[in-house]
Amino acid sequence: AHHPVKLEYPLTLELDGATWNGRADRIDQPSPGILRIVDHKTSASIASQRDAANSLQLGFYLLAARADDELSAVGTASLAELWYPAAKEKNFRRSFSVDQLPSVRDTLVEIGVGIRAENWDPISGTHCGRCAVRRVCPLWPEGEEGFIP
Repeated sequence: AHHPVKLEYPLTLELDGATWNGRADRIDQPSPGILRIVDHKTSASIASQRDAANSLQLGFYLLAARADDELSAVGTASLAELWYPAAKEKNFRRSFSVDQLPSVRDTLVEIGVGIRAENWDPISGTHCGRCAVRRVCPLWPEGEEGFIP
């Protein structure tokens, strides 16, 4: 186990006129000069490696940690993982793919533009299966009747 550098650490990132805020559960230093961001998940079911590799949340954490002067003085945020301590599986960690950072940045900029333009068009994806508002979403048959075309 690696000694944590920060716990419940607030992260902020300014991108193209939008301010993004979050809180990293844990930041540790697995080797000198390298920082790992960890997000603890309470679920016993583990995300797929593909979902974790492309995680917008983990990508945001890395981008924000790299822009944070206090963290940069300790090391470079190079790793980000989802940890599922309640999972029964032996391998309870899922890693973000750092080569996805440009895509995450572009997505955050796009979302910021949409928010400022008050564009609330729904976007379907793998998240739809666990979305709390799917029953009223116009992309799904169960949600269509709640909207006037």
